[in-house]
Amino acid sequence: WSSCVRILGGWASSFMSAPPPDFSDESLAALGWSAALAQIAELAATPSGRRLVSVQKPDALDGVETRARSGRGREAQLAVQQNAAPGLAGCADLEALRNAARGRTLDALELHAAAETIARAGGLRAWSTGRTDRAALHTWIQAAPWPQDLMDSIKGAIETRGRVRDEAHPGLARVRAELSDLVEKHRRRLDQVADDWHLRGVLRQRAPVRRGERMVLACRSNGLPRDY
Repeated sequence: WSSCVRILGGWASSFMSAPPPDFSDESLAALGWSAALAQIAELAATPSGRRLVSVQKPDALDGVETRARSGRGREAQLAVQQNAAPGLAGCADLEALRNAARGRTLDALELHAAAETIARAGGLRAWSTGRTDRAALHTWIQAAPWPQDLMDSIKGAIETRGRVRDEAHPGLARVRAELSDLVEKHRRRLDQVADDWHLRGVLRQRAPVRRGERMVLACRSNGLPRDY
């Protein structure tokens, strides 16, 4: 996950050319460093990108990294000017999903969103390959570990609309069939009760109604509405 966050979030930070590492806090304040970061963060396509930009610390960079970021920034700016920058709008917040996964199981829609975001990040790899005007970005993007197996596993288990495939687990299809059978038995029994009570004049209406997650019969008890 961290590699995906780095790929997606780092795209925005590549627009930034950091000042030399010996700038004092007073110099940075005079240059409006914080304000500049805020403006760059607004250009980020992902929440992770905005967070990464907002915590940049130029005094932590050596000269080599400063020049590398400057090169990536120039290449990214040129791509934007040529209207050739890849689209990352709508990407999921992978960092938030990673944090959520530490405390609970992600649902199917969250997993599908993660896989789609990883796929979009993979588009960056293809976008930067074989282009001399994107060489610095290509080197940086390709250096990140690529979770191809993770993306394939999620897509193999989750359908486009977020439904878990029967093939995701050996027992899932059997459990779903059993649940469907139980639901059908419950529906038939409820219809039988509804027919009987409707003939007795007990129901306010023949058809069962839904109350939250339950199907109930709308009855009258001593003249007052009541659900069973």
